[in-house]
Parts: sequence; C-alpha cells; structure tokens
Amino acid sequence: MLICLTAFLLRSEGILWPKLHPDEHPIGNWIERTAHSGYIADKVYANGFFVLARPVQCAARAWQYIRHQMAYHVGAAEQPPEPAFVSILFARWFNVWLGTLTCLFLYGLVARISGSGPAGLWAAALWAWAQYPVEHSHYGETDIAMVFMLTAALWLWAEGSARRSWPWLGAAAITSGFAAGTKFPLMILYGLVLVLGLMHGRRTTTRARALALGLVCVVIGTGLFLWGFIIANPLVVKDWAGFQAGLDWEQRRVYHEPVLNLGLLHAQPYLKNFLHIKSLWQMFQTLGWGWMLLALVGLPCAWLKPYRRFWPVLLLFPALYAFYWIVTAPWVRTQEFMNYLPVLAAWAALPLVILWQGRHRAWRWLVLVLACVALLLNAWNGWRVAALFGWPDTRLLACTWLEEHLPAEAVLASERYAEAACPSEQQSIMIYKVERDGRGPLQAQGADYLLRSATIAGRGLQHPLTGQRYPEPQRRFDDFLEHSERLGAWGTRAPDQLATFLSPTIELWGLRRFYPQQVLNLELAQPLFLSNAHQSETGQQTFWPIGHKLGSATGLLIDRYPRMIAIGGPSNAPAPVYLLLNTQERGAQVQVRGYGQRRTVSLAPYALAVVPLARAGELFSSQPFERITLRAVSVRGITYIPCYARVAFSPAEVARLCCDLGRPEAFWQCFTDADLVGLPEALQRYQLAVCAGRWDLAEQLVAVAEKASGALPAARRAEPASLRLNDNSGYYYNELARLRLQPSSQQSLWRDAFSRERFQKRVLVDRISLAATPAAEPGAYQGALVLPVRLASGQYELRGEWLARAGLTSQPATITIEGSLLTQTIWQVSLPSNAPAAWTAFTLPLTAHTEFQPHIMLRAAAPLQLYLRNLELHWSLGSALESKQRAWALARAAHALQRGQSALALAILEHQGAGYVAQDIELHQLRFQALQGVLEPGAPQLAAAARNVLALAPADYRCLKLLAETDPGSRLKAEALTGNLAAPLICGRFLALVGCAFDPQTRELSCLVEILENETPPLALALWERKQGTWRKRQSAALSSRPRLQRGERVALVIKLNERFGPVLNVHAIGLGVETDVEWHPGALPLAGHHLDVLSLSSIPGLADGN
Repeated sequence: MLICLTAFLLRSEGILWPKLHPDEHPIGNWIERTAHSGYIADKVYANGFFVLARPVQCAARAWQYIRHQMAYHVGAAEQPPEPAFVSILFARWFNVWLGTLTCLFLYGLVARISGSGPAGLWAAALWAWAQYPVEHSHYGETDIAMVFMLTAALWLWAEGSARRSWPWLGAAAITSGFAAGTKFPLMILYGLVLVLGLMHGRRTTTRARALALGLVCVVIGTGLFLWGFIIANPLVVKDWAGFQAGLDWEQRRVYHEPVLNLGLLHAQPYLKNFLHIKSLWQMFQTLGWGWMLLALVGLPCAWLKPYRRFWPVLLLFPALYAFYWIVTAPWVRTQEFMNYLPVLAAWAALPLVILWQGRHRAWRWLVLVLACVALLLNAWNGWRVAALFGWPDTRLLACTWLEEHLPAEAVLASERYAEAACPSEQQSIMIYKVERDGRGPLQAQGADYLLRSATIAGRGLQHPLTGQRYPEPQRRFDDFLEHSERLGAWGTRAPDQLATFLSPTIELWGLRRFYPQQVLNLELAQPLFLSNAHQSETGQQTFWPIGHKLGSATGLLIDRYPRMIAIGGPSNAPAPVYLLLNTQERGAQVQVRGYGQRRTVSLAPYALAVVPLARAGELFSSQPFERITLRAVSVRGITYIPCYARVAFSPAEVARLCCDLGRPEAFWQCFTDADLVGLPEALQRYQLAVCAGRWDLAEQLVAVAEKASGALPAARRAEPASLRLNDNSGYYYNELARLRLQPSSQQSLWRDAFSRERFQKRVLVDRISLAATPAAEPGAYQGALVLPVRLASGQYELRGEWLARAGLTSQPATITIEGSLLTQTIWQVSLPSNAPAAWTAFTLPLTAHTEFQPHIMLRAAAPLQLYLRNLELHWSLGSALESKQRAWALARAAHALQRGQSALALAILEHQGAGYVAQDIELHQLRFQALQGVLEPGAPQLAAAARNVLALAPADYRCLKLLAETDPGSRLKAEALTGNLAAPLICGRFLALVGCAFDPQTRELSCLVEILENETPPLALALWERKQGTWRKRQSAALSSRPRLQRGERVALVIKLNERFGPVLNVHAIGLGVETDVEWHPGALPLAGHHLDVLSLSSIPGLADGN
C-alpha cells in the first residue's frame, strides 16, 4: 500500500497542469466520441485505452452529475446543467490510477519469477518511482494503458508457465491480444502465444502427440489472442475493409516519418538503427546506475535452473521487442521504452534473490545496500519529473513576464511549442523553427521579437547521432544569431530536458542587432514589482538569471503564511543566489527553507538581511527548480508586516541593492573586503565603500572609479541603440523599461483559464472611490492609488486612461481632481460636472531618490468614482544612467568633503543636471557643506544654499544656525533647537539625543533629537517604566507629522507623563525608547548597548541625580 501511495502521489503532483501537450486534444475528442459509440470510427487507432476507460468514464460522468445536482440543491451552484466533462483531465487521472495499479501486476510478475515476495515489492517500487512512468502518467495519452496491459499479460504468462494451467494461459492469450489492441507494436506478444503453446504440448509422452497438442494449443491461443484484440478494436469486425485501408494509410504515414526525422541522411543505410540503439542507451541511463548494473547482472541469471521455465517472459519478449526497437520501428520515444521496464525490474531482482540465499551474512548486507542504492537513484529521477509538473510551465511563466513588459504594439513571433508563451493580446506570428524557416518570414511579416523553444531541436535539422545541425540549418541559425539578440530565457536548472512536453527552455530574442559605440557594465537601479501586493494567492513566483536586468525586478511580500518561490534556469554553474529581505515599520523573524537549508533570519524595523543560498553538493543541484519557502514567524494580531523578499544573482547586484536600500553595511553580512574589491563594476564598489563610511577602501578604489566615471556623460548623451549595457543593447533596455499594471483594454480572449486567472490576480485596482474620510478636510473627498511597485532611484511616468463619474448629489460647476505624492502635487485636472464621461489619457511624473512605494492621494471637491485602465509604469535608460551619475557624484563629493577638499566637492556637484536638483535633499546638503568650506559665513551664496536645504528640511539645525545672524525667525528656531548635552547620545540608526530635561513636578520630559539619516520614516519616542526588574511600555509620542525627516533636522518634544507612571517618579525607573510611528503594533528600533532597547533616564548626563 505504501508503494502504491507514493506512486499515486508522484503521478498526481501537478496533474492539473495546463493542456499544452499537442496529442492530448485528439485523445480528449476520442474519449468524448467513444463514450457513445465504444470505438473510434473515423480513424484507425489502437482502441484498447478507450475500451478500458469507457466504464470508468461513465461512472465519472454519473458522479459529476450527482455532485453538481447536490450543489445546485444546496445553493452552491447557480445553474441546473452540470459543467462540461473535461475529457483531457479525465484521461490524466485515469492514467494516474493505471500507473499506480501497474505496481500490483509488477509485484505479481517478479514475485512469481523470483519466488520472493520482498523482491516483488522492490520491483514494484522501481516502477512506482521510475522517471518515464511518472512523466507519462501526467499526460492524457494511451501509453500508460499499454504498459498496464503488457505487465498484466507478462504476469499471466509467468503464472501460466509456473502452474501449467489452461485457464492461466488462456487468460494470458486474451490479455496479450487486448494489449496488442492497445498499442499495435505489442503484436510481438503473439510470439509468446506460439512458443508457450508449443511448450505446453511437451507434457505428453510421445513427440507426435506433443507436436499435435502443441499445435492445438497454438490454434486455441491464436483464437483467444484475436478475441482479445477484437475486444479492444471492435472496428475489425464491424468494418474490416475500412480497418485494413486505414491501417495501410497509417503504416505509410508512420513509416514516412523517419524521412522527416533524419533529414538529409534519411537514405543512409543503418543510420536509423544506430539512432535507435543510441536512444535505447540514453533512456536506459534514466534508471540510475544501480538498476542498470543489477539488470545487466541479472540477464544471464535468467538461464539458471530455477528461472529457466520463465525464459519466454525473461528472454523471448525482450529479444522480440529489441528487434522491433532496433530494426522495424519507424521511430522510438520514451513511452516505447517503458515496455522494457517490467522485464528490467525482473532481471534486476534475480541477482539480489540469489545473493540473499547465499550462506554468508555479508551477502545480505550487500543486497540491502544495492537495493537501496538502486531505489534511491531511480526515485531521484522520478521525483525530479514530478517536481517539474508541480511547478508552472516555463511557457506560462514567460507569458506572465511578457504580459508585464513587452510593448503592446510589438509584433511577436514564436516557434512551435513556444506559442503558449505569447500573451493573448499580442499580435503573433508562428513559424516551425528558425533553423528551418530562417529570418525571411519574420522580416516579411514585420516581427520585432521571437520566442524560441531552445531545447526542442525540431525534426530533420540536425545529425541524429552527433546532434550537430546540418549545414543549411546551421547557416540559417548563424544568420539569425548575427542579426538578433537574446534578451531573456525561461528554463529549468536541470542540464537535460526532463519531460518531453513540459517546461522547455523558452528564449526571447530581439530581431534587430545594434552595433554599439560604447560598451558598459553597470548595475542600474530597477523598480521592484510586488507580485502579491494585493494579497493574491497565485504564488509560485520564479526568478531567472538570464534577462533579469531588463524590465522591472520582481519581489513579494512575506507574512505569516508560507510563500514558495523558485530559482529557475538555464544555469551552467551552481553559483549561489542571494535572498534579500528588508522590513519597513515592523521587525520580523523570517523562516527560510531551501537549498537543503533551514534558517531563521531576525530583522529589526527598517533592516536588511542578505541570505546566501547554495547547495552543499552537486548531487541535488540538478533539480528542475530550486524551491524556497519563506514565512514570517507568526505574531498575534499581525499579518501585514511588511517584509519584502527579492533575489540577486551576483555580489554586484547585492552591493547595488544595499546602496539603493540605504543599508550598505548589510553587504558585509556575507561578503568580505576582498569580495568588494573584486566586484566587476568600479563605480559600484566605490559607492558602496563611501556609503558605508569605509574611507580606507574608498581611498583604494577612487582612482579606478574616477576613470570609469568618464564614460557616463557620453553614455547619457548617446542614443540608446549605440550603447551595449550588461550584454544587451540599450535599445531593448528602453523598449522593455515598462511595467504593465493592468491588462490591455483591447484584450477580450485568453488562451485558457489559467492564463486569465494568473494575470488578473496580479493587476492593479481599476476603480477608486473618492469619498469623505475622517482624515480629509471638510468638504473634501479623497481616495488613494497604491502602486504595487517600489520605485528605485530615478524618474518615472505613470501612463494610462481615466474616466470620472460624479455622484448624484448637487455638484459644483467644475470638479477639480488633484493627485499628490509625498505632499507634492503631481496631477491636476478639471472637468465640468455635467460633462459626459469619456476616457482620457494621462501621464503622471514620479521621481524617486530612494526606494519607496508610491501612495498617490487623490482629492476632489465632490464625491466621484474614478476609473482607470491601461495603467503602465515607464522609465528609460537615460533616467537610469542619470541616477547612476547622481549616485557617483554624491559619493565622490562626500569623499572629497571627508578629505577636506571642499572646492573639489563643490565642482563635482555643480556638474549635476537640473533633473534632480529641485527635490534632491542630499545634493543640497553636500553643496551647503562644500560651500561652508570655501566661503565666509556671511556670503550670500552660502545663505542661499542654506535656504535650499531648509526648503526640504525645515528644521535643519546647521542651516538655521547659519541664518540666525541675519534672520530673527531662524535665530528663534535655532535657539529652540539648541541641545544641553555635551555629546549626543546615539539612539539607533536614525536618532541622536542632543538635549534632555525632566521636571518631576510638572511630570514633563523634554527631549531634543537630531535626525541622522535622510528619508527617516515616521518615528516616535516611547516611555518605559521599570517595575520588579522588568521594563514596561507606558506611552509614546510621535516625533513629527511629516512623512519624512531629513538628516541634520532637530525635533523638540515635550512629553507629559500620563497617570500610568504613578504619583512618584524616579528617573532610575523611567526609560526612553525609539519605535515606529504606526497605528497598530509599532516596532521597536534597536539601541546598541542597552537592555531591551531601552535607554534609562539615569544614564543621561545631568539626569542621574534627578528625582
């Protein structure tokens, strides 16, 4: 039972995969027809599968009807008629059960031949876990029924040979005929009818009587064999002429196919035979060397006396089938190889039984080792195939990426078997293979991109033995390579094609080749698309190494529910990948399971962790997909943390992300200084060293970085097509620099329900209600558009179309809709309240200096419904290069200031363009600091620089202090922000305490804090009380109502302690902490060196003696 259960589980994993097998559709149609007629009438096809399936199909249809009627009765279904019967899925489930039940017949076969029940169980396990049976049980085809009937027939022949009983032999003859009617190549089973019939006559005393009895047995066996064949194929007796004509036509068609398969060399003698021998050896290797070795040793054991009576099963059948395989078969495939498995399992069991029966106990230990090794190696291949079906097909994953990034106006071509990767709304062209058709048809039809099925070679295009393309296909392919460019690939990590019809490697090629004037290798910032931002449960996000730098990066939200992701291929080297986890307003403990590892990563609020993932050995590195399960440890009351996960494929990407996220120190969690120096990009390693304050490393790297930076200005001015960036043309970087947030409004048809569900669960909301809220001003109505994207540094455009429908209440004559991002208005439009609704195009500019998720607040003076469609996020190569130039300039200026070279820093900053200047707080801060080093305090230019900083950071203490001499308002603000501590107390990453006073009489605590980082998120000071040796939180006060605070700003707070502290106050029992300012479950920020992240007031100078 356990073996059958594991067989069922392996065969049923992913059984509902999309209907992409080309042979399943005719099989499904024939299942529908044979439900009424009993056999296929319009074509000659082995009908045994449909005869077996017909009673089961009738029962399945009846059960579906009863179940649906009960659902309608209880109200779970809306319509009385039951849904359509899905014949392809029925065929798959039928094969799952047949493949599982084959274990029973194989157990009986091997147990009878070897005389050992455990040997039968071991052989059944071999079949249960073998690669090809697991694969073909997932297809709605007839080959599993073929092996099922073959195994049953061989078992009956073995029983008949052992018992020498007429009923057993008769049943074997009928079953063999039925098996032949399931797949015509099994007509070779008639050889067993002849031999065993003649052998049965040897039981008489004289030779003449033996011959006569043998001939009678042959005649009877022949009749029974034909009877079984007719049961499987009723067309033989109902329309013999039609059956014969159809059989002749099928024979001509089938035996003409080697001409297509072999191509130019189809007339070469014996080539087909050598190809079949090569295929046999390749398929034989999928069994694992343990099974292979035992089967080869077991072959001569079949001649030993205890097993000699079974020679028709052990030797005659495999000999006949080998002759058919090598000599007469028009082609051979993996499904035909499965017919060898029952005999190979019997062969492998014989030496184990013989060794087990030996005198020495050591032989038994050897048997156990060999049996376990054979099972494990065989099961590993079967599990890999089952796991492949358990993950979405690479074509559907490629389709998802193309739906999000490919320009809607682009013309997409695809090779055969890659068409499922084409987005449904995309204009597409179909070709067979580019090696056969060349570029001509693609050019003639104006194709812009091509999807190649890279691991499917195509018929007749390459030498069957060497795998090399023939000269003409090779010439066409070379011409294609010369004029095209590979942009991405979606495949498995396994070096071979595990399944014939599942997850081929799909490659995206741009059909234009640009010859660059400048070649760059730069890590450019990418926006992060949150694939489950709306809590969709599509899951199974997959990351690919080839082409992942084009378009947007992909990440996902992690919460207490397990999320499974995977790393795909193709990948030549088992290089590690890096999982990056970063939190926002709450900390998290994230459990990571994958790559044979289990670990828990602890993160504080606004923290970043880098987790390297790599296999310890190469044995398990050939999995089709490396699956990783992520889950945050459950905390009561918290589902949304948020915590973001993304994947990087190189240390250079990790370095760039650490800088983008403002956590450069995280790079050293799993890398060293030598790794940093070894990064391929000079600018990135220098920027990381400066951001982390590693001035020693910056001194080593600055010279090379300055030399590399000379290429950036020319690259920004150049046409994208003249640049080659990270092995791709800048033209294609620009073409794919978009993210489609909604399906196209023109899209009306989908290829299948799977594609529709998978994309619709990822799209953005298409309607926003502007309504009165408690946070809105009186008479104002507002709503929010939250993009499922975290913008990296750069400039973007949100494009789409909008339509507004006002409410039925009295409206102003004109309604103004205003959109703002981080308190800045980015969109404003007015429309008459009585105007007819119409779709209108819009473009919203978005600018990011650090990574953040846009929350666009929409306001109007009247309630209305705002509809959105065709939303797309766009960016450009020019913006990415500008962001790179900015990061370099800021890092170089900061280094110059650290060296005391203010004039050099000022010169570097003056070369920055105007695109970022208006809102770039860091640039203004560095420029102010540089001017302080070269100008007198009263210089007008310095005062103007201070005002630029104050425009973005109104409480910047240095700037207020500078302006205090001439501006009374600034002087008052500066005096209010002057601290009383001789040295600031660092309170975590974001804050430093520069002033503190406590008045026990008024119960007021005055705190003055200085911000240490730009873009500091909303924070609060928490007050704690120590009771019985335990710190307990009593109250908190927000630092500011502004969404972001900037470095150098100071905030003064006066906190009146509430009644929870009790009547008597003691500074030794009062503590200060820092936490995030959120409504629910704020997260405490770590304070280095303080127990439970609480700073006791008694440790603050000047307060130690207070009461």
